[in-house]
Amino acid sequence: MLAAEKAYPRGAAIQANKDFSLDRVSQKYDSEALSLYWYAQSAIGMPLLRYLAFYQVVEFYYPIYSELAAQKKVGNILKDPCFNSHSTKDIAKVFSIVKAASSSRSELSQLEATIKECVDPNVLREWLTSDSKREEYFRSKNAVKLSTFKIFSNAEDDDLLSQMWQRFYNIRCRIVHTKGAEGDLEVLHPQSKEIKYLEREIELAKFLAHKVLIASSKPLEAV
Repeated sequence: MLAAEKAYPRGAAIQANKDFSLDRVSQKYDSEALSLYWYAQSAIGMPLLRYLAFYQVVEFYYPIYSELAAQKKVGNILKDPCFNSHSTKDIAKVFSIVKAASSSRSELSQLEATIKECVDPNVLREWLTSDSKREEYFRSKNAVKLSTFKIFSNAEDDDLLSQMWQRFYNIRCRIVHTKGAEGDLEVLHPQSKEIKYLEREIELAKFLAHKVLIASSKPLEAV
C-alpha cells in the first residue's frame, strides 16, 4: 500500500484507458501510525500540522526502538544457562539494565535510536542527491533560517544520520514551542517568514515517516 502511494502520489491523474492494478498487500502496518501518516497527507495548506503529523508517525515507535538495546541485553542474560531466577544478584542485573535504559531516554535519544534502526544512510543519501535542488537546499542559507543543523550528503554515514535527526527534532521543537538541544528556540508559527521554506522539511519528514512505517511493518502471515 505504501509502495503504491509512492508510485502514484495523491492527486496524480490515472488515465481511464490504461490498466491500473495494485500489488497484493503483504505487510501489516500499525493502524495508529498509519492513520497519522494519512492525516499528514491530507493536511494540504497546513504545513505546520503536516510536519508534526509526520513527526508523530516516527514518535509512535520511540518506545519500541529506544528499548531495543536493553531488550537484547536482558534477553541474553535470561538465555544464559547460569542465570538463576531465584538469585537476588541475577535479578538485580536485569533490573539495572532496565533502570539504565529508562533513565537515559530523552526524546532526542529515542529519535536517534529509531532512525538508526529504520533508516539506511545510503538510502537517505540517495534520496537527497536524487534532486539537486533538494540537496542544495539542506546546506543553504535558507535552510539555516529554520535550523542551524545543515545536512551534507557527502558526510560519513553516522554524521549524515546525526545531521538529519538533529534537524528533524530541532524544527519540531520550534513548532511545538519547546526547548531544543541548544536552548530556547524562536517559535515557528503560521505567520513566520521561514514558513515558505518548510515544504522541503515536510518532504524530509514524509521520507522518514515512510521509512519508519515500512521498517516497523510485519508480514501478514506473521500477524
